[in-house]
Amino acid sequence: VANPGKDAGKAEPFTPLWETFLARRATVRDQEAAQELRWAFEELRVALFAPEVTTPVSVTVTKAGAALAALR
Repeated sequence: VANPGKDAGKAEPFTPLWETFLARRATVRDQEAAQELRWAFEELRVALFAPEVTTPVSVTVTKAGAALAALR
């Protein structure tokens, strides 16, 4: 049985980072770094919602936040 509250809890730390990324990505000078971060967000989604699935790169909310802050 699906539990929307559980999914919302998992998305809580992710959502503000993702929304900030979406707002900034068009104006970022380093589009290659923006594209890499976009894929890192996909791997973070997997880590949050399907932790039993391994991804090539380990991404955490902390790492994604730091990468977003460094994006220029």
